[in-house]
Amino acid sequence: MPRKPLAVLLLDTEPRTSNAYITLAVADALRRHPAVARVVRATHADAVALAQAERFDLVLALGGASRHHALLRRLCALAGTSALWTTEDPYLGAANARLSGCFDLVFTNDRGSLARYEESARHLPLAATTLFQDLPVRTDDAEYRYDLLFVGTAWPNRVATLNRILAAFPRDLRVKIALPANAYLPQAVLVRDDLIVDWRCGNEDFARFANASRVVLTLPRVFTAGAGETPAGTTPPPRLFEVALAGGAQLVVGAEPETFDYYEAEREIRACAEDEAVAAITAMLADPQGRIAMAERARIRTLAEHLYDHRVDVILRAVVERGTVPARPAPTVAKPRILFIAHNRAGRRQGGGVEFYQEQLAGALNGFEPLFLYPSFEDDAWVMRLDQGETSEAWPIPPAETLLASPRSRPCSSASWSSAGSTSSMSTTCSACP
Repeated sequence: MPRKPLAVLLLDTEPRTSNAYITLAVADALRRHPAVARVVRATHADAVALAQAERFDLVLALGGASRHHALLRRLCALAGTSALWTTEDPYLGAANARLSGCFDLVFTNDRGSLARYEESARHLPLAATTLFQDLPVRTDDAEYRYDLLFVGTAWPNRVATLNRILAAFPRDLRVKIALPANAYLPQAVLVRDDLIVDWRCGNEDFARFANASRVVLTLPRVFTAGAGETPAGTTPPPRLFEVALAGGAQLVVGAEPETFDYYEAEREIRACAEDEAVAAITAMLADPQGRIAMAERARIRTLAEHLYDHRVDVILRAVVERGTVPARPAPTVAKPRILFIAHNRAGRRQGGGVEFYQEQLAGALNGFEPLFLYPSFEDDAWVMRLDQGETSEAWPIPPAETLLASPRSRPCSSASWSSAGSTSSMSTTCSACP
């Protein structure tokens, strides 16, 4: 480890993620590591300003490289060492691999995705954290509230498996099931009509549910991947490690072989094929002492090997092995840039005329780099999208009442913007105005 502790800038690459607790866990592990002097959690709004104001030995991007790539490239140029740790491989693996070249170090959460990256990429699974999941195993079987727990998105294969399991047990089996859907999935319908399943919970609450359940069920998710993407990974998700730290006894249905690199089958976790799930649950419920002992062994192993403390140590050792280099100067723009502002762009929404004229104009301007800024309707909301070469970023548009409530009502005499598709110019207010 280095003689001089490191300054680390940590950025969650997805500003609207539902997995913010992972970033909190990584930040906590970094702060407690003896090789780290300071950790700053940045946002997309202040990351570049922070990196410009202070030299960071490590800029760690957690999530992926496929979105907000222009921001990530800028941060990489300002870092002593830049590192990417993905959380969504293999589902976004193709895009992550294609756009990860600006990072000095790359860690993928999925071993099966390594082949997509350059030879320097390393496998680093996600983990558990004592911040949210550190609960002792309940040693008295009478203390458990539920017989069976499952919490996960309502992928159709999961709903079908749960229905087969529930149909095989009497209705007095105490189950806790959460199957929230999304815009692309139908609402789950189970054979047990006495269950409320469309609900969500935070990670800390999930850990409490796992701790109070005799059997915690893990089911694979099977869905159609996008072009160039992979429908399933080889490395288990962080839920495997989180349940173990929370003191839950796990039954993993359809486990990937890699699962047993982390926990010993039948001794620390139990695994089975889908058609064996009912028999496995029955056996676990009938043997409380064996089930509790298995959960205790899994928890001990998690504390010894599968915390974010252990994963962060791998990253920091890689930084030291590489050698912290002086911060590189911000890259100079090879070509002057021209920003096209329009209501649409070819290939986004239906249209003609301006959409094609601006593409022709951009192609005719040799020696210039074109950028395109335009509104786009995505995920039931309007955003402003900026296209730059192969990268594209989106920012939410504030509600109209927020924009109209601005105290700057007078036009700014120092700023004038040209609008593509219009022969007129419109004055606007400037951020430099009082």
